[in-house]
Amino acid sequence: MPLWLKIVLLVVALPISLRPLLPDVAPWLGTSVEFQSSDAGWHDGEVLSKGRDFADVSALFEGYKRRCERPDANLERTVEKPTPLALSWWFDNYDDPKWRVPFAESRAIRLSLEDIRDCRGARGSAA
Repeated sequence: MPLWLKIVLLVVALPISLRPLLPDVAPWLGTSVEFQSSDAGWHDGEVLSKGRDFADVSALFEGYKRRCERPDANLERTVEKPTPLALSWWFDNYDDPKWRVPFAESRAIRLSLEDIRDCRGARGSAA
């Protein structure tokens, strides 16, 4: 086998073989995902570089559902999975629960923290 082919195979095979380890090595380099509620009354997102992950976001969403009495609201992911050409793709673990949340187009909801806290989402105040 020619030397150039060995080099090409090494350059291609090494990153692919290391890919399963990368999300554990540097999770902050993965994709920070944004989420919204199906009732348009809540939005939030991960900030992986600051340690805020899906567990934090989902806990806040569950709190929103209880506080605002919206038990039928569903969590929606507004960020699509990156392509293998994106650097973050190599650091994402697609078995994580955040990637199982259904994708929906962002409604570009920009609510203040007070609006979310007081349940004054896009559909009006809670009863």
